[in-house]
Amino acid sequence: MGGVPITLLFADGVSRRIEAQLGESVVSAAENAGLTLLTDCSNGQCGTCAASLVAGSLELGNYDKAVLPDSDRLNGAVLTCISRVTGPCVVEFPYDSSEALTEEAPPIDGCIATLEQVAAETMLLEIDVSDPVDFEPGQYVRLQPPGAEEWRSYSMASCSNARRLAFYVRLVDGGRFSTWLKESAQVGDGLEITEPHGSFFLRREPRP
Repeated sequence: MGGVPITLLFADGVSRRIEAQLGESVVSAAENAGLTLLTDCSNGQCGTCAASLVAGSLELGNYDKAVLPDSDRLNGAVLTCISRVTGPCVVEFPYDSSEALTEEAPPIDGCIATLEQVAAETMLLEIDVSDPVDFEPGQYVRLQPPGAEEWRSYSMASCSNARRLAFYVRLVDGGRFSTWLKESAQVGDGLEITEPHGSFFLRREPRP
């Protein structure tokens, strides 16, 4: 099946024209072209992948309307992780091309140090890593248990630059990660952790 051209515009003025297959998500098409667009949940629930459709059309899959309100969608906002290519289009991203041209660092190996249910719907999960992890307050990492394909995102409840990361995980009935924590996970078990993500944190900028 032949591809269709889509153009990706970035905040620093850089544009990339890539080829996508009909029905393919914008994120997937970019990945196949060697670009790593900002994304996280991959199912329209977080808004990390938000962009603007400048020209052409995309078919949006299911998503959380709290993340993409109807008013924003009418103004061209899209979630590129669940936006399927239906023909040539132009999509604009609110960040520089440098953020899409770098490959994500390999995951960090972690080991469960503490696993304690501290409330009816909350589990304290502490993970030891070999090297300190530096992050800004408000950033998050993604966690993947052994043998799982899915990643889950959680913000740290511990200090930066430490070898032990703490998370307060809300337990969701039927959730795969929650079920793993309650029924299978044990102290000493390993899991993988991504480098910190997210730009929602306080900047140290000079003020007039």
